[in-house]
Amino acid sequence: MPEDRRAERAADKAQHQAERAQDLETAEIIQAGAAVQAAKLTAVAEELVATARESIYQSTRSKTLRALVMFFIFMSLIGAVISTVIAFQIRDCTTPSGGCYQRGQEQTGQAVGSINTVTQIAVVCADQYDGRPAIEACIHDRLRAAGLEK
Repeated sequence: MPEDRRAERAADKAQHQAERAQDLETAEIIQAGAAVQAAKLTAVAEELVATARESIYQSTRSKTLRALVMFFIFMSLIGAVISTVIAFQIRDCTTPSGGCYQRGQEQTGQAVGSINTVTQIAVVCADQYDGRPAIEACIHDRLRAAGLEK
């Protein structure tokens, strides 16, 4: 029986590690895609600048065209920055060294700990009292004493 539980735990741990590896790989793929997109946007912006320079000298509407080109360049650069920020956030939340990932782990651990505490209190109260109102009162009193309920 204990060996079955150990095998189950080992299998669960292996699956969890595989999921972590897959999340990391996904984040790296997204980041690589964002870098490729940023490079493409930069190339487009450079082409727009070159075209704009040529057009400005040949056109009587140079001020309007220049403003339009600058707007597109600006929007392209903003798109590249946003893509990079999103890729960083994804990596931060999917890699064990990331702050977002660690905060999530900590919050999950606290939630599981609270659930375990409530479960243990409920078992103790159910053993000591009969009837739902008495058991619930016992649970609430002990939760308040533990600081888990106001």
